[in-house]
Amino acid sequence: MTWEQIVSIEPRLGTLAERASRENVSANNMDMLWSDKYKPALTELVGFNVNTELGTSEAYEVAVKNICDCLGY
Repeated sequence: MTWEQIVSIEPRLGTLAERASRENVSANNMDMLWSDKYKPALTELVGFNVNTELGTSEAYEVAVKNICDCLGY
């Protein structure tokens, strides 16, 4: 599954990625930003807690990689 396919199914993930790309945070605070803000939002939209076609480990891994890339993490 590609990032584009994931966003077509759940557009809020695209919005989350856009927000992540605008973050201006130091490397020292990146872990806290990821664990407190982005991971909880992500797990509401993709992964095993979701009862859609995005409820797979593949979709979750693609989404995590993309959000982390947007954060520069």
